[in-house]
Amino acid sequence: VAFHMRELLDALGLTAFLKTTGSRGLHLVLPLDRKLPFEEVREVARLMGEEVVRQCPDQVTMEFHKKDRGGRLFLDVNRNGTAQTAVPAFAIRARDGAPVAMPITWAELEDPKLNARTWTIRNACERMSSIQDPWAGFAKAAKSIRSIPQLLAKRAA
Repeated sequence: VAFHMRELLDALGLTAFLKTTGSRGLHLVLPLDRKLPFEEVREVARLMGEEVVRQCPDQVTMEFHKKDRGGRLFLDVNRNGTAQTAVPAFAIRARDGAPVAMPITWAELEDPKLNARTWTIRNACERMSSIQDPWAGFAKAAKSIRSIPQLLAKRAA
């Protein structure tokens, strides 16, 4: 699903950066130019989520309640909300083994052994000292999302 989301974002001219959550999933993080108000950014996130659900209805859902998901992956755009928490990169999670939310590359996502808890307090520093920054170029990749609603409407038509 992350790779499908990447295809959509590429088609929209946006760059996504990845990180494990240290818990159960992945976060796709988009650098933005910070010129739109919060409410518009939240709406664009919702529209992008709906597009992925439209394209992959058997794999993905935005249904909040687990009982309504039918075994599909929950695409959580709710983190883009007031008073919502987000897990920052390198956060140590309060879970067994002290997993760490870790920035990763798209190539790393192809590893079938990867999971949200791959990196822990024991191996995170070694990992980061042995690779280049997976989020290098993050600030330079910032884009406007002002035109995204119109682009998504064209795709859906």
